[in-house]
Amino acid sequence: MYQLNGYEISIDHVLEQAKTYIKNPESIAVIERAFELAFQKHKDQLRKSGEPYIIHPIEVAHILTKWQTGPRTIASGLLHDIIEDTDITKEEIAELFDNEIAEIIDGVTKLTKLTYKSKEKQQAENHRKMLLAMSKDIRVILVKLADRLHNIRTLKFLPPEKQRAIAHETMEIYVPIAHRLGMYRVKAELEDTSLRFLKPEDFYRIAQLIKQKKHEREEQIREMEEEIKAALEEYHIPFEIKGRIKNIYSVYKKMQTREKEFDEIYDLLALRLIVNSLPECYSALGVIHANFKPIPNRFKDYIAMPKPNMYQSLHTTIIGPNGHVFEVQIRTKEMDEIAEQGVAAHWAYKENRQVTAKQEQKEIQDKLKWYETLIAYQEEVNDAEKLMKLVKDDIFNANVYVFTPNGDVFDFPPGSTPIDFAYRIHTNLGHKTTGAIVNGKIVTLNYQLKTGDIVEIKSSRNSFGPSEDWLNIVKTSQARHKIRQYFNRTKREEYTRKGEELFAKELASKDLSINSIDTQKLLKIYKKQNVDKLEELYYQIGRGRLVPKTILERYLSDGKEVNETDLIQQINDAAKVKEGQRKKAKNRFGIIVDGLDNVDLRIAKCCNPVPGDPIVGYITKGSGITIHHAECHNAKMNGRLVPVEWDDEHRNTFNAKIKVVALDRKNVLGDIIQRLATINTNITELNAQASADTVIINMSFSVRNIEQLLSIVNTIKRVKDVFSVERILQ
Repeated sequence: MYQLNGYEISIDHVLEQAKTYIKNPESIAVIERAFELAFQKHKDQLRKSGEPYIIHPIEVAHILTKWQTGPRTIASGLLHDIIEDTDITKEEIAELFDNEIAEIIDGVTKLTKLTYKSKEKQQAENHRKMLLAMSKDIRVILVKLADRLHNIRTLKFLPPEKQRAIAHETMEIYVPIAHRLGMYRVKAELEDTSLRFLKPEDFYRIAQLIKQKKHEREEQIREMEEEIKAALEEYHIPFEIKGRIKNIYSVYKKMQTREKEFDEIYDLLALRLIVNSLPECYSALGVIHANFKPIPNRFKDYIAMPKPNMYQSLHTTIIGPNGHVFEVQIRTKEMDEIAEQGVAAHWAYKENRQVTAKQEQKEIQDKLKWYETLIAYQEEVNDAEKLMKLVKDDIFNANVYVFTPNGDVFDFPPGSTPIDFAYRIHTNLGHKTTGAIVNGKIVTLNYQLKTGDIVEIKSSRNSFGPSEDWLNIVKTSQARHKIRQYFNRTKREEYTRKGEELFAKELASKDLSINSIDTQKLLKIYKKQNVDKLEELYYQIGRGRLVPKTILERYLSDGKEVNETDLIQQINDAAKVKEGQRKKAKNRFGIIVDGLDNVDLRIAKCCNPVPGDPIVGYITKGSGITIHHAECHNAKMNGRLVPVEWDDEHRNTFNAKIKVVALDRKNVLGDIIQRLATINTNITELNAQASADTVIINMSFSVRNIEQLLSIVNTIKRVKDVFSVERILQ
């Protein structure tokens, strides 16, 4: 025990609690060494309350021992502010302890030495850093939650403005994290304390109402307990029963969302039955429903379908004596521990458990589905503010639980659609989505998912990708981000193609071609402008940032080793040789067959390839060669194939077929046709069929090449309520 500014400083209560489950003296010694270092580094620092700062890390460590975390986590709790507030470094901590402790402490350390444009930007970066560390090691967030829990308990010593800021951050970040980790006891305390500083009038009013009714409510709970005991004992089901009144914030939230007064909240009373086994959970449920009237549509089975935060329990709402409404939760002892402590209970420290931190982290990732999403977001998004928006929108607000046909559960924010589901599974599945089946029935892509839905996504590799209308349909920021990425990439491809055409035209004006110039020399000239490959050069031309004529002039004048006249002559000579070697198509389709000049050709009607498509030739006995799209199923069923290619100089038109899926609303077909008329499209065939709130439109077009077909597709995709456009290939 130490004396510091009139305070007695001790970690005896921490060690006493730790020793109830940590028996190894060496592990206890790690905690003691961490305290000694923390004490020495923080001994001259005070909190806003005037008490020695060291009291805060000691209390953080004490909270961690109550959660039965390991010695490294407790040591990290004692040292969690030491890098941020003292002169010690992460490397020194690693040397004094080990890398694991150093990484945990670094994970909870704020970014204070960098300058940011705004406080919001800095806060977002701090949250991003914490989430990144958390995605690598769950112990980071356990230390941070313990830190926040103690800080908010002592919030009264801070100025009102600071109180509100911390309470707001707690509700926005730490409450959702505690919820996602299944730590309901921590979540409830953070919510209630934050509400006290954010909405003091509402907090104290509800607290007073609960206090006034407390005796009455407790009496009602006792009566109900006796009724349930009598019913269960008759069937010889061993159990433990607990009664409670909902926490203040949950009452406040119900009053706000349901627009009800306090007296109208009937499910304030909750009873929890703890039984010995899973079968007894369902037996107890049957007994309760047999003896008390259940309220319809209020039963939830989170045992058969656990929440993504590992929560398991049976929920039902019944009417007890005198018409009082009770929520009853039924679970095993293990389920109850996880329901209260969440991830902290599931991964409570076990002395002889031979599992590395990496293996433990993998277990968490397998158990917590949303954890995978968090890791994926970290890898995909570099901007801190965008990342936090994704996390808040898609993870923190998710309370709709849906299933894959294999039984995997995913959670989404309310209002999410099958498109959101598809993008959560995989980006390419999202891009190629053409339809959805929910609970065995075809639904529209703007169908709003509900808890318990079983979702199957229909996709096609021939899909032309998402429709712009999807941006108005999806709910999750992730799906919206992926769709925008797709269109940005598509737009880039259009600029690149345009730039290539402009540069080729400029080269042709000087009787040159891209194959006849030194591209490495060309790229070297524009290296300072971050142009390191031809594609980037074309893109910059297409955007109008570089001018083809200027590029060519700089290329031809740069370096004295090549004379312009000589260069052009060399190129022309090479071009003439190449031109002489190049074959011309001698058929009406403009198709070159390697090694054959005069051959009977046909275009396959099953797949209708058009110039620009990858193609193969299939030798048909007695009928020459049939040209198939390379992805056509019929072309892959045999080995009688010959290489073929399009002749760039053809002038023919070709038939192409597509399938459009749209919302079955008034005049949707008319809108599509009207939009196509603006680009002079030749529609050769059209039929439509309605099915389950959607209309499927099959269309055929006469087109010159794949570019014209893509223009048609993009035009259709811009029509409101068009869900998908797919190329019809056999």
